[in-house]
Amino acid sequence: MGTASSSALSPIFHGGDQGVMNYVILQKEAFEGLRIERRTIMRWPGESMEGLNAESVSKRTAPPRIIHWAGMKKPALRHMAGSDILLLFERFYYTRLPAGTLRRWFAICQHFLIHWMHWVTVRVKLTYRRIEKAILGRFFPRLNQPVGP
Repeated sequence: MGTASSSALSPIFHGGDQGVMNYVILQKEAFEGLRIERRTIMRWPGESMEGLNAESVSKRTAPPRIIHWAGMKKPALRHMAGSDILLLFERFYYTRLPAGTLRRWFAICQHFLIHWMHWVTVRVKLTYRRIEKAILGRFFPRLNQPVGP
């Protein structure tokens, strides 16, 4: 539950504290002459990975950037944009864990199982709805008619 001040601002500032900070800083820039320097600090693989690849990252010659894969989910990392970098960091992470190789394979299997279960669940629900609509429409034909004047 938010505080009184955050709940009062939530209809205006959907980003919470970040939204308030953005508003105040931009207002100061517009009306009081605050100088703001804008720099590129992030890459989104859906747009561009210019200058970023696994080789340049591992050699530390890549530009310093935050890579944000928001909303970009595929069943396997190798199918995602910028997959070479994702796989580089995945290997880096698991090599530093006890039984890292085993844990990595377990995580990959778990990930595929979750994706497969989601796919099956969606298909079952859609099939159920289609069958339900067909059965109900047979006994209650008015249910299949569009609502309106």
